[in-house]
Amino acid sequence: MLRQLEFQQTLVELGYSFIYTDLDVMWLRVPFGHLSSGSYLSFATDFFKGDENSLQNVPNGGFMYVKSCSSSIELYKYWTMLCRQYPTADRQSILSKGFTEGVIPFSLRFQFLDTANFGGFCQAGGDLRKVCTVQANCCGSAEEKVRGLRSLMQDWNKYRSLSMEEKEGGGFSWSSTSGCKQ
Repeated sequence: MLRQLEFQQTLVELGYSFIYTDLDVMWLRVPFGHLSSGSYLSFATDFFKGDENSLQNVPNGGFMYVKSCSSSIELYKYWTMLCRQYPTADRQSILSKGFTEGVIPFSLRFQFLDTANFGGFCQAGGDLRKVCTVQANCCGSAEEKVRGLRSLMQDWNKYRSLSMEEKEGGGFSWSSTSGCKQ
């Protein structure tokens, strides 16, 4: 985890902006239109609280867009320092703690991505016409993630085979994902 953050820090220090996605994130549509140009960091969330700028949202590092700038470089320096201090904690918990305790010592513009477009098994996006990515979060094991992603792919293929009229009529929903909370 620390090496991953250090690598991402190097990218932003070199002036590269990037999208990072975990292996358990399935892309269904191109997400770029939903990323705010005014944000330095855009994060997926497990549970979206209704306001994309609210620090009440808990960041999920499984999908994030990072814009290279001095503020994002400072964030990565701070984030990697915290990861060194708390080597057993995961990167999301460390970042969430920094948000909720107000210890992020610099000004950054964040965007927390609505689960209607960037869903997961914790809080799935309901309207399949809008969903861009889905993460196999809230699963207890790698086997459950794989089973859930296979089910998701079957649902997506069924949805894609519908006519335009059937898609626009709605009514199609994700099947329950065995082994993962929804």
